[in-house]
Amino acid sequence: LVMNPVDRERLLVEKIEYGKNRGLFELVLHGWDHADYAKLNEKEHKDSLYKGAEKMQILFGVSSKTFIPPYNSFNNSTLQAMNNVGIRIISSTLNYENENDIFRMETIDNAIADPNLTYHVPETACFEKWDRNGHPIRIPINEILDDIDLSLWYYGYAVITMHPITFVKLHDGESDGVVDEYQINDLRTLLEHVESKNAIFTSFSKITAIS
Repeated sequence: LVMNPVDRERLLVEKIEYGKNRGLFELVLHGWDHADYAKLNEKEHKDSLYKGAEKMQILFGVSSKTFIPPYNSFNNSTLQAMNNVGIRIISSTLNYENENDIFRMETIDNAIADPNLTYHVPETACFEKWDRNGHPIRIPINEILDDIDLSLWYYGYAVITMHPITFVKLHDGESDGVVDEYQINDLRTLLEHVESKNAIFTSFSKITAIS
């Protein structure tokens, strides 16, 4: 959730509350605003994550242990601010694995023993990529399924990113609000594929065993 604008639509808040209360999904922080965190200074990092975490607690009664940075962009100042706020998990793209002072999921057995570690649970598959104008480009379902299979084999889990705009019809990259049944069918295919692997749908907290 991007927390600054999230309560501008009451229906959206009600749907989020509905899903949370039924255990359909885990609420995680996507920032206060949709900002590039690699470009923020230390104070901006701290203020943004603190305000986002505080508002999530007020609105939904939960605190996020996970941060998904907008644009998949972060740096070591982000990790320090996360530590100050009590956020233990970050999820970005795989290309950050060797560029920052973070720990890969292979070390996750140490999560309970060392509460000071930050863990990277990276995105390993996605429903869309973005062109230079910020418009989504949909990825063929077979390519997504291949990425999921590779991730399950290598990591033992897969993190699949999708956005609401994926599931509405687009004209020149813009949505008219009409549901795209082809994309819904692709999502159904994905869910059936994961179930056929005897995999389970879970949350960041359960993967890492961080309460």
